[in-house]
Amino acid sequence: MKFKKTLALLSCAALTAVSAVPSFAAEESIIFQSDSDTSWYLQENANDTGSASVNGTEFTGTGTNKALLGDIVTLTIPEDGKSDMPVQVRPVLSKTLTAGTEYDFSVNYTAHLTRYTKATSDNVVYMKALTRYTDSSKPTEAISGIKHKSGDTDDLTSSGTLTGTLTPSADGTLEIQLYLRNAIGSVTFSDLKVSTTVQTTVPETAVASIDGAFYDNVYDALEAVKNNDTIELIKDSQLSDRGLLGKTTTARNITINGKGHTITAPDGQNMALEVAGGYNLTLKNTVVTGGSIYSINVKSGGTLNLIDSTIGTSDKSAKPAINIAGTVNASGTTVINSILFGSTSNKPVIDLSGDAKLTGTIKPLDSKVIIDENYQLITGNTANCTAVYSNSTITDYELVNGEFVKKAAEITMTPAFIGAYTGDSDGSEAIAYRAAFRSSADTPASLDVSSITWKLDDSELSISDTNETSTITLNSTAEVVYGIIISGTSTGGTLSAVFN
Repeated sequence: MKFKKTLALLSCAALTAVSAVPSFAAEESIIFQSDSDTSWYLQENANDTGSASVNGTEFTGTGTNKALLGDIVTLTIPEDGKSDMPVQVRPVLSKTLTAGTEYDFSVNYTAHLTRYTKATSDNVVYMKALTRYTDSSKPTEAISGIKHKSGDTDDLTSSGTLTGTLTPSADGTLEIQLYLRNAIGSVTFSDLKVSTTVQTTVPETAVASIDGAFYDNVYDALEAVKNNDTIELIKDSQLSDRGLLGKTTTARNITINGKGHTITAPDGQNMALEVAGGYNLTLKNTVVTGGSIYSINVKSGGTLNLIDSTIGTSDKSAKPAINIAGTVNASGTTVINSILFGSTSNKPVIDLSGDAKLTGTIKPLDSKVIIDENYQLITGNTANCTAVYSNSTITDYELVNGEFVKKAAEITMTPAFIGAYTGDSDGSEAIAYRAAFRSSADTPASLDVSSITWKLDDSELSISDTNETSTITLNSTAEVVYGIIISGTSTGGTLSAVFN
């Protein structure tokens, strides 16, 4: 039989229809994770020769009626213990597993063993995950652990994570068992977790999600978010309204995981996001831009944590990235482009760690901002702050290594030529000047007049006589005037003073 090659031509409409493929997101769904409220019970105790504890409290017997609460479990078999029998503990669980679903299980361990006791290689430190079925059929189980035999020396002192997978053949209940066997010494388990991966269809219009629920605008996600939730961004988007922690949401601690995407402020609004006092916002791998005044406002008592994020743009015409009256902690590869700062009641702080950078300019919000000497605005890696302190309202301070220090007083002398004259008795010539001294500092500054080098044009002058005190006190509100007489010339020039 012969086959003939053919070419099918599709219309534009048909091509569009064919290319419409739904988007899917793979998310981890945690079935169980141990924490400080996890209840554990002792199932076996090396024929009553071992011991087990939870967060340092020892079990007094086996069974669920002797259960202990905690997240760190330690199993021990002493030198005279019967190590051919296990010490085994279990968390109290009531979790149902679904047939055909693959579940991942893991637990961290740290072993401090002195020797292995079994002649043949067998499980020593291990975890067993089971699915028990209602019809009493044999449970599905999976084991993950380290195996050794007597005489081995590997892994006696070691730490790591035991991992495995379990796929039930029918719906059933979950059971986890942690063991120490065939060894002398102890092992500590922590962070036990069972999870599965869920494939979710992502709506085409979705820009953000919270635990599998999708939202067409980040503002809608902020309205729905609960305390300690994480909003994950799906694509770049513009807020429909300002996201105000304290108004849009009352969840006091939330995270936005941008996954590299950008949140832009609404058109015509002064900012994108605000963190009120008592609220905590963490941005991970997120870009925030826009806002007619700034992109993010951190109010007094509010905390903004930035991890691998970029706030604002480096465009010199752009508005400051953040207005800070609370606390900003920046880490990773975060870049903050210019800031306003200030509060009339407290001193805001920006902490730079890792490779986090602060660029552009640093300005106080207004003249009422608290600034005094030794106020550390920027902490951490202050060398990563290349932003320039720019201020026209509070001029007495400068920013050095993130700390405000009082500017050194700048003393100026303003000369005024009075005139020339000739002495009556000897015909000597002289000229007279008025020299007015002033300090730029509000606080008084002392000036030793005798240390001044005087010049007329380029010629250095020597002082032969003075009837003035050698030290004068200056400030910015009043000037001190000296009369200067220069003999030997009748021609005026430019009088200058060099302060040594």
